[in-house]
Amino acid sequence: MKLNYLPVLACLLSLLLAACDEEDMPTTDPAAKSTTQDGNSATAPQSLDERRALREKLAGEQTNKITSIESVAVATEQSAAMVSGEVPDKLLDMIIDSLMSSNGAQRDEVTVQSAADIVFNDGSLGCPKPGQIYTQAQVPGYRVILEYRGQQFDYRATRKGYFILCDQPGLTAPGAGSKPPVL
Repeated sequence: MKLNYLPVLACLLSLLLAACDEEDMPTTDPAAKSTTQDGNSATAPQSLDERRALREKLAGEQTNKITSIESVAVATEQSAAMVSGEVPDKLLDMIIDSLMSSNGAQRDEVTVQSAADIVFNDGSLGCPKPGQIYTQAQVPGYRVILEYRGQQFDYRATRKGYFILCDQPGLTAPGAGSKPPVL
């Protein structure tokens, strides 16, 4: 007598899946505990209604933080003289010191035109040199434009503190409005 196991397995599988209904299961995920803004520990909502209410509340908070492009443009124009972006002060000082030592400049003669947090496409930091091999991973870092006696100096830096002077004219940082090459 040959017994067919397929119907038995199908019944067991459907019972197993029915037992794992999302609404009846308590949240045991370690990520379910979160920290509130005041630093206190809070448990994630357990019921579906609590989750929906929290999602709606958070969505409302996000829409309150949206800033119009016009106000950002006005703020940028007003602070264009000395922009310091996300670049740490220590790294910015090292870059300025490098420019001063290579050109004999005084600190008050060097101005920061722009300083921005950026993710470079590879280890060349957006400034490849012919014959060099670079890591093909994204590198988080900074682009700093300094001006000394009317000349701009384009520095690229990693978050770990390594920086270079990008002396190849015409190169732009990724996402800085550069046009793709025409083939």
